[in-house]
Amino acid sequence: MVYIYSVLSRLPSSVITQRGLIFKRFFSTKMGDFKSPQGFRAGSVSCGIKKNGNLDMVLISSDRPCSVAGVFTTNKVQAAPVLVSRDLIKKYNGEGIQAVVINSGCANAVTGDKGLHNALSMSAFASNVLGVPKEALVMSTGVIGQHLDMAKVEMGITDAAKKLSGDKYGWDLASRGIMTTDTVPKLSSSQVHLSDGKVITLTGISKGAGMIHPNMATMLSVICTDANISPKLLQQALSFSVNKSFNNIDIDGDTSTNDTLCVLANGASENTPINDPNSHDFQAFQNGLLNIAIDLAQKIVRDGEGATKFVSVVVRGAPNEKDGKTVARSIATSSLVKTALYGQDANWGRVLAAVGYSSVDVDPSKISLWFTTGNGDAAKGGNIDKSSGINAEYGGFSFEQPIHTYPQSSTHKQATLV
Repeated sequence: MVYIYSVLSRLPSSVITQRGLIFKRFFSTKMGDFKSPQGFRAGSVSCGIKKNGNLDMVLISSDRPCSVAGVFTTNKVQAAPVLVSRDLIKKYNGEGIQAVVINSGCANAVTGDKGLHNALSMSAFASNVLGVPKEALVMSTGVIGQHLDMAKVEMGITDAAKKLSGDKYGWDLASRGIMTTDTVPKLSSSQVHLSDGKVITLTGISKGAGMIHPNMATMLSVICTDANISPKLLQQALSFSVNKSFNNIDIDGDTSTNDTLCVLANGASENTPINDPNSHDFQAFQNGLLNIAIDLAQKIVRDGEGATKFVSVVVRGAPNEKDGKTVARSIATSSLVKTALYGQDANWGRVLAAVGYSSVDVDPSKISLWFTTGNGDAAKGGNIDKSSGINAEYGGFSFEQPIHTYPQSSTHKQATLV
């Protein structure tokens, strides 16, 4: 059993100042490779929710009813938009919803009955402006404990509806409109070939740089596809993909009140309906969705607040996925492991200590440990070069002289713990 976990090594919070000067963000989606799913339009405008005047209202709309699936935060304190969107998917059995409306700059969380009323109003207003019969899914991100200015919200929705675009420009604006402490937009797209010769497209956007921790859905993310797939199988594919992507990342140990990931599938590709979980087409779709989820999840980790290094923790030889995940999570969430990585000190004892207190029954005499550089492929299931880097054969207590594997520079460094 191989279990893979992504973790960010960050600066201590006390020294996170002028973070843009500490390191350079260098990743982004190549827009020339970007594909947009048929029948969807997206866009964003500024309506004054953010004080700096940046984009803060996003609309995504389909020209036909969609199958819809969602996963949401496990935090017991849940924002009003989370409650509204989850109830809408349940109300309509994942069928017929055509739009998503998202604001940034105000989380509409811990806002009581008024906040819930505002989220419901925002959802209904968006559907009315777009002329679709069912309420829009709604998401919010930003400062907790503040109420939305509904006059600005309604102005923003009205304006955004006039500027929707089905090309990469619209999706790029949408990815920027949901940013808060993010320093770069996060979007991804891919295509999947099905057995009937049809090609389906999946496109996703995400935001997140803080309050990133396992046991949740994601930060905020929307993935749209022109595949024809039943709501039940769409939810199954989403749950599978999230468990192997967004639920495997950690930055700061905090689970947000607003985490939401929704997928809309409108069937515009006119592929043979995907209704069989054992079919080749379902497996192909699920793998395509997983690839998008992994790409977006890794972009979130790389853009983490105070991020300097991207690390994949790979556990091999676990008897089952649960134990492998527990061990990987114990290492990934260890403050001492993170500080060792940030300090460029290959203190492998901290890793083994985290394995030991993970609650999994392990045999110390059979543990092998590698620190090796890489390009992040390990977090996608790729092979790992054990011929270089630092190696610790714990059972025999053989260990190469510690070296600075992660030279400090103005860009992210990537490493793999195996």
